[in-house]
Amino acid sequence: MSKGLTDRQREVLDFITDYNARNNTSPSLNEIATHFGFTDPAAWYHVQALQKKGMLSTKGHSARSIALRKWEEQRPGIVTVPLFGENEYLEGRRRTREELNISALRLRHGQIFFALRIEGNGMINEGIRRGDYVVFRRTDEARSGDIVLASPSEGDELVLRKYMRIYGRSELQAGCDDVGNIYCAQVRIHAVAHAMLRFYGSR
Repeated sequence: MSKGLTDRQREVLDFITDYNARNNTSPSLNEIATHFGFTDPAAWYHVQALQKKGMLSTKGHSARSIALRKWEEQRPGIVTVPLFGENEYLEGRRRTREELNISALRLRHGQIFFALRIEGNGMINEGIRRGDYVVFRRTDEARSGDIVLASPSEGDELVLRKYMRIYGRSELQAGCDDVGNIYCAQVRIHAVAHAMLRFYGSR
């Protein structure tokens, strides 16, 4: 996806991609500039360079007008999504700039997806094992029974759990017997699991 880019352009593209995955919107030029220590014109220069190379598009002149390029322009039938280690994502960091190429089948245009490499067996009771890859869709809504990345109402902690609505109350159910469930009046949903990939013999 990112062939022909300079190291700095790759870093800017990674930042925009990660920001989209976490916030369901694009960063502003000022946020790009602040993150890298650029001036706003320098940030715009890099965005324009990425646009010319087909990595980004811009819509008008609004503060958050940057958009990642359309999937069909990457590779026919293939979508490239940012890949995080499970703990890296839950802890709000990303050590590497890995990507995962997956089939575009059943992924809707205009939505933001990212993948987690599962590093433990915390969701083993839901059939998700260490080494699996789970593709998530950024959204703030979930149905009862969805696997979600969510924050309990009592804090900003991000957890990977099964979301349930029981008698009008939200419950974040653990996926293993060693971890307790979280009961709360409200839950902030960050993303919902959309698909799972398992590569046999790779562990």
